[in-house]
Amino acid sequence: MDNANNLSDERMAGLGPIHVVVSCLTDVDGSGSVGVNDLFAFLDAWFAQFPSGLPGTPSADFDHSGVVAVADLFGYLDAWFVELDVCGH
Repeated sequence: MDNANNLSDERMAGLGPIHVVVSCLTDVDGSGSVGVNDLFAFLDAWFAQFPSGLPGTPSADFDHSGVVAVADLFGYLDAWFVELDVCGH
């Protein structure tokens, strides 16, 4: 059975390899992997932006709420520990 949402094996066979690109949410320095440099880059941005609450570049507004708050710091740390030495390797 073949429909628009379910491609048959015959149709998939001619497509070749499928590559999945995974974005590393905590890759602040843009290196393609997550490490200690990303943590320090985020902390630098967060401490610079937290008093005013206004996001800058790189943005410390990790939860995309429009303001830089303590929740952004803890959200980033949670994600960083999950992605550390896994994302981009």
